[in-house]
Amino acid sequence: MSKKNIILLISRGQTNNFGNKVYDYANKIFIAALPKSSVFFMSIYQSTEVIAQIIFNIIGGHIADFGNRKRILILTDIIASISTFFAFLLLDTPNSIVVLIIVNIVLAILNSFNNPAYKAIVRDLLDKKSIYI
Repeated sequence: MSKKNIILLISRGQTNNFGNKVYDYANKIFIAALPKSSVFFMSIYQSTEVIAQIIFNIIGGHIADFGNRKRILILTDIIASISTFFAFLLLDTPNSIVVLIIVNIVLAILNSFNNPAYKAIVRDLLDKKSIYI
C-alpha cells in the first residue's frame, strides 16, 4: 500500500476521533444547560452509550475480523455522518433530547464496529519496513 493511502487512513482515524470528542462535548453542554431534568437526561445519555458499546463490541470485533474492513469503515462513517446531520436538523424541536440520545446510541453501535475494523486494518497495512525504532 502506498504511503499516501496510509497517511489518508491515519488522518481519517484522527479526524474521526476528534469529531467524536467535539460532538460528545457539545451534546453534554447542551444537555447540562437544560433548565430541568438535566441530570436525568445526562445519565440516560451516558449510560445508553456504555450499554450499547458493551453489547455490540463483541459483535463488532467478530465482524471486523472476518468481514471486509474497508467496507465497514466506509459504511460506518457514512451512517455516522447522516445520523449526526439528522440530529442537527432536529436540534430545535421539543424532543431534541430524545433525538440526541437515539443518535448517541447509533453512534456508539457504529463505533463498536468502526474501532475494531480500524485497528485491524492499520495492523494489516503496516509492514516491518515501515516501522522505525
